[in-house]
Amino acid sequence: MDRLEPRIRRATAADVGELGYVGPAAYAAEYAYLWDDSAALARQLATFNSDAFSQLLQRPEARVWVAQVDEAIVGFLTMIIGAVDPIRSKPGGTEIPRLYLLPAAKGQAIGRKLVE
Repeated sequence: MDRLEPRIRRATAADVGELGYVGPAAYAAEYAYLWDDSAALARQLATFNSDAFSQLLQRPEARVWVAQVDEAIVGFLTMIIGAVDPIRSKPGGTEIPRLYLLPAAKGQAIGRKLVE
C-alpha cells in the first residue's frame, strides 16, 4: 500500500459531521471485540457522535486536530489544555484523551504526526 500523506489541521465546526462518523468507526474497529453488551457499546459510541464533537469544540480549553487525506478525515486527536498534571497534581498540563485512526490509516505514522 502507498504511504498516506495526511494534512494535519485543527478541526472546525464544519468537521463535526464527518468526525461523528470517523470517531465511532475508529473506536469500533479497535475495541468492539471487548464489548459483550451491545447497548453499552452503543452508549460508548455515542460519546464520539457529532453532538459530542460539537460540544467539545465549544470548550475554550479543548483542541481537536484532524488528519486528512485528500478530502477525507482518517483520524483525530483531542487535547485538553490546562489539565491537571497527573504526576505532580498541578494545573497547566495537557491531556490527550483520544487519538484514533481508521484502520487503513494505521502504520503510516499519522498518529505521531497528530501528536507533533
